[in-house]
Amino acid sequence: MQLQKKDLVKLQANEIMGMDISSDRRKIKAAHMQKLKEFDKGVILEMDKEIAAVQASLAKTGIPMMHVTQEPAMIVSQIKVLRLLEDMLQT
Repeated sequence: MQLQKKDLVKLQANEIMGMDISSDRRKIKAAHMQKLKEFDKGVILEMDKEIAAVQASLAKTGIPMMHVTQEPAMIVSQIKVLRLLEDMLQT
């Protein structure tokens, strides 16, 4: 993050001095977008790990349909089961 700030300050200084910064701006933007993609991938991997941990924990308690899966249709079914259980507990 600090490096990006330095790059932007340098870019602004060059712009003030009348230099053409369009290609530098594109390079910085592309590098920033790549870093964001890498960050997003890391977040998604961590979320997947958390989901798997919750699924495993719920499976151990014996809740029907609970097992570790990444299949979207099965996850939707698991959410429905959990909502049903939640509704039952609130009444």
